[in-house]
Amino acid sequence: LFKRTDLWLGSHTLSTLHFDNYENLFSQLVGEKEFLLCPPGDTPLLADGRLRKAYATWDRSNGSFERKAEGLSDEAVMNYAVYDVENPPEEYAELSAKLRTTVVTVHAGETLYLPFGWWHQVRGRPGPEGLCCSAAS
Repeated sequence: LFKRTDLWLGSHTLSTLHFDNYENLFSQLVGEKEFLLCPPGDTPLLADGRLRKAYATWDRSNGSFERKAEGLSDEAVMNYAVYDVENPPEEYAELSAKLRTTVVTVHAGETLYLPFGWWHQVRGRPGPEGLCCSAAS
């Protein structure tokens, strides 16, 4: 079912905008976390052409793999946004304005399903004791 399980302990934290290459069931245990979400379709607005995946095809005539321009995908290899979406530099302001963002707050005792490839920035807010704790699988 799940390939990994993570436990996060902290206080006031920020994980900048990124995507994971697996699905998440994110459960908040203490405090709360605010998720800024962008759909996978916003990747071209966030990756800025950095390192795209290149697929090679087998060429039977010479017995080797070949990379061709049409084998370049639109998928970004790097999984972190190239700029700060809350304060984008001038050269990214136009791209940032096109992002389809949604903000969701997950409170203690709640679970968020985060599908593969969804961009998310996570801000931790501690409970009264100063702790923020969450788990994900």
